[in-house]
Amino acid sequence: MMKALTIGWLMLALTLFVASARADDAATDTTERARADFVRGVDLAGKGLWGEALGAFEQSAKLRPHALTTYNVATCQRALGEYTRARATYTNALDEDARTGGAELPASYAEEAKTRRADIDALLAHVNITLDSVEATLTIDGRPLVVEGSLLVAGIAAAGAGTSPPTAHFEVLADPGAHVITVTRKGFATIAVNRTFLPASRGALDLVMDRLPATLRVSAPQADAIVKLNGRDIGVVPVDTTRPAGNYTLEVVASGFVPYRTNLVLLPGQEANLRAPLSPQPPAITKRWWFWAGAGVLAAVVVGVGVGVFYATRTTPPPDGGGLGWSAPTH
Repeated sequence: MMKALTIGWLMLALTLFVASARADDAATDTTERARADFVRGVDLAGKGLWGEALGAFEQSAKLRPHALTTYNVATCQRALGEYTRARATYTNALDEDARTGGAELPASYAEEAKTRRADIDALLAHVNITLDSVEATLTIDGRPLVVEGSLLVAGIAAAGAGTSPPTAHFEVLADPGAHVITVTRKGFATIAVNRTFLPASRGALDLVMDRLPATLRVSAPQADAIVKLNGRDIGVVPVDTTRPAGNYTLEVVASGFVPYRTNLVLLPGQEANLRAPLSPQPPAITKRWWFWAGAGVLAAVVVGVGVGVFYATRTTPPPDGGGLGWSAPTH
């Protein structure tokens, strides 16, 4: 019964479309091709080949947009179980008709579009999803979601990159049936869950993303250099290690070289490559030639200064025969 009614509506739409095209004084070859695709769509729909009929009506709409064609596109989508798409397309048909002042869609069709849209609304599943980050992106069945007021609607957009939700908690409108929900965020493990929604169902889904560890690769010109992370020895270069995201103190040491020290901030999922620029350790000051040469000169100066001080401060000459050969005068 439902199929017979659907075909009846399509045949009536065909009659109206052809009449509309013939009334167009500016009819061109494009219009004729659009009419041919429309007729082909009606024939395919009459045979229950809804997918092929959908393609024919969509091609007709590209050549000559018309509210009746859009209405038939929605009818095919509905027959294929693509309810959120049909719901949006029925709305488009009504909008197109409104822009022409009601000239393209008879009143009975407009009412039917509204009725079918309401029926679809009662059939769709509502899912309250909570994400632990609004920086994540979400797809359902490989398609981004379309924002519609306070709702995110699945199944309308073409396949592509995910949608970032407006808040961490949001409601999704989806077709009944099985779906794959995918959540991605840089630095975090991708979530992919399978869920089946019953018609007119309401449910909740909490999705928590796990941070990916960071990868740190450390190298140095010296093959025996030792790497320390937060003071702990983690091996000889080259070192390839995995660590949770966070702050770290890195030290690379090698005998005869100045230790290299730095603070690292590793992000989730980051791959950090670091080459420690070790510089040769300067020799100790006591091992440099000029230190000892200077020390000898300094010693000589110190001795000379000492003698000078002795003579300069000596006020009473020693007794006759003193060690320095002084003699005291007699009076």
